[in-house]
Amino acid sequence: MLVVVLLVGLLLMFRDLFAECRNLLILRDAKVRQFIYFASSKVELPSEVLVGSIFVYDSFSKHFLREGSD
Repeated sequence: MLVVVLLVGLLLMFRDLFAECRNLLILRDAKVRQFIYFASSKVELPSEVLVGSIFVYDSFSKHFLREGSD
């Protein structure tokens, strides 16, 4: 019985840890987007470059977030 309680506790702890890691990835995603917008305003990038860089970043981040949730 004690072993079952310990295993359930460990599973809940790891579930919370993985959820926190996912939240950190989402926060990083927002900061990267903010940096892309900031950099484009300072360098005067064409809108096509801005949209392309966000599209590429979105593709990579969705791929990694999807892999992490499996």
